[in-house]
Amino acid sequence: MKNSGFGTTETLITSHLEPLNNDGATSNTYKVCINGIWYFQKRPKTEYTDHPHYVAAFEKEFSIGSNLDHPNIVKYLKKETDDTGIYLLTEYVDGWNLKEFVEKNPYYFNYKAHRKKFVEQLLSALEYLHNHKILHLDLKPENIMISYVGLDVKLIDLGFAYSSGHLYQSIGKTNIYAAPEQLITNSTSINQCADIYGFGMILLYIFAQSANKNLIYKIPQPYKDCTEKCLQQHPVHRFQQINEVKSFIKRKLIERKVLKIFWIVFALFFVVIIAIVIFELTDRQIPIEEASRSKFYPFALIRNGVVIFVVGITVNYFTKKHLKRKNTINR
Repeated sequence: MKNSGFGTTETLITSHLEPLNNDGATSNTYKVCINGIWYFQKRPKTEYTDHPHYVAAFEKEFSIGSNLDHPNIVKYLKKETDDTGIYLLTEYVDGWNLKEFVEKNPYYFNYKAHRKKFVEQLLSALEYLHNHKILHLDLKPENIMISYVGLDVKLIDLGFAYSSGHLYQSIGKTNIYAAPEQLITNSTSINQCADIYGFGMILLYIFAQSANKNLIYKIPQPYKDCTEKCLQQHPVHRFQQINEVKSFIKRKLIERKVLKIFWIVFALFFVVIIAIVIFELTDRQIPIEEASRSKFYPFALIRNGVVIFVVGITVNYFTKKHLKRKNTINR
């Protein structure tokens, strides 16, 4: 097992211990400085310190987490027991959780590049877990960190994760973000589709800033279609694997690019037609007003269409410029 800087004979000196405000139902969390480096510490609440089930859950969480190595999943570094019981140490992610980030920066995901980066990194983390036969099962904004430096995704908290081979399976959920099958007591049909449902709820949250499914219309394409499929009630109607989600989004983005190119070519075609018509009018010395009332009437339609097109482009430009001013990252 990798120790990531914790040698077996190294003296660990704790100089700072700060409680964090993201405690779970059964655990307390801290920001702790050991030998000059900040770490995240997680302990069972006092009433669960000696409970075999909760101790086993911590053992399982570390067993799963310590074998993972992915840039978008928090690193589990150490499991220890002291006078107050078992605790885990993970790398400390200096940043916001997704809920805090969206509240501070509500316009961030209006930008295509921003949402593309976020979605790709989150899907990469989930695909890595699933390839290692692990389900996260607790995807929610509080369990996704956005780093101050680089604005990268870090998936945290494997406390409810499922992996075969463990006697104690502390399968849990956060009801508002959980898949329907997770709400069924002793359900045996939970698989990677549950995480895919959770991913759909995260998409809903970053665009609608809410977990209310009635706001799905606020999601831009192609993420709207993706979200609708992820959030199907029955697992069989969802995407079955993460690579299906990735392929769907990639294909839809390409289709939209092709459509955009088509409309640009279409607009350029009209500009050429207008240029030809104007040249003909000039060459024949026919007044435009007269031409618009005669056989050159299509010219007036084309002219109006171009005016609308130019106005649309201008409005779109200033709208994006306004959003860009609002989209500065707030700490």
